[in-house]
Amino acid sequence: MWTPGQGTGLHDHGGSSGCFTVLRGSIWETTVDAEGMLTERRYEVGEARSFAEDVIHDVHNEGSAGAVTLHLYRPELAAMTHYAHDGGVLSQTVTRRAGRDW
Repeated sequence: MWTPGQGTGLHDHGGSSGCFTVLRGSIWETTVDAEGMLTERRYEVGEARSFAEDVIHDVHNEGSAGAVTLHLYRPELAAMTHYAHDGGVLSQTVTRRAGRDW
């Protein structure tokens, strides 16, 4: 459940590709392209998004009500690196590993 204002922050998936679908409410995704530009898109109930292993994005709930999504990864999600975005430049902030950090 995504509470209003909750988000992941910019992150990757440690080499895993994946997808998500919205089961309730709506959710926003901010992606970073190769030039460091940010793009936002809103997903509604029933919409799905698949992504390659190199995507860096932030998934967040900008609504006033809760939202529910389902996320799947292949291969199994083993690590996520989080990023700061400043003036179009990405910098790594922390890497979290499955089994150790979550």
